Amino acid sequence: MYPVRKIYLLLFFALVSLTTTSAGHADEALPASLSREQVEQIVKDYLMREPEVIYQALAELQKKHEQAATDQRQQAIGQYRDAIFAQPTDPVAGNANGDVTLVEFFDFRCGYCRGMADDLWKMMDKDKSLRVVFKDIPILGPDSKVAAQAALAAQKQGKYLEMHKDLMVATDFSKTSLHAMAKKHGLDLARFDSDMAGPDVAELIDQNLQLASALGINGTPSFIVGDTLVPGAVPIASLEELVTKQRPQP
Repeated sequence: MYPVRKIYLLLFFALVSLTTTSAGHADEALPASLSREQVEQIVKDYLMREPEVIYQALAELQKKHEQAATDQRQQAIGQYRDAIFAQPTDPVAGNANGDVTLVEFFDFRCGYCRGMADDLWKMMDKDKSLRVVFKDIPILGPDSKVAAQAALAAQKQGKYLEMHKDLMVATDFSKTSLHAMAKKHGLDLARFDSDMAGPDVAELIDQNLQLASALGINGTPSFIVGDTLVPGAVPIASLEELVTKQRPQP
């Protein structure tokens, strides 16, 4: 019998002995009941003899929690599928008509996001049928928000990807620095400033943050491929494997 079940059965019969009364006459012999202390000692003795049971029980509990979290994430992805994969205002890289979409929730100041950025671009260069959607979620402070505003303002002039690459390596997010990036890419500075502070950019950032919250995303980077959410930085090969599995088979 599975060891954890032994504990459950042991506790069950011990507790029954504590709470069950005899239906017979008072003068009939009654089985001796175990006290709480005796039950605890029996369980303690068992665990001392079979300590691996604790690890097995914890592993089983962790497995159940992880499966429940996975099921919940998949349900949320299904509920918000259009907002995740088909939001028309989202920046898109790679093949805009690709057969598989990879969505990244990121923060420009996130070290792990920066660490994966080059590999992500290489992945797009290698896989010409991959569509990548960027979801800016500035969660690491004011500079993160300014960077997201700058990138999304640049998008309005068709230069999101160029600004994205610059911001991923930037250390200075001052207005002077952002203007220098904008000038390099030929942006109209007056419009750039206006769009950064405008309602469209603010609304898109807010939508991204709300979507991340609804999906249980509380850190960056986080990736979605199909019905799978991948939290945190992972080897690029893991994302490539997910994309391959998601790709329609001929």
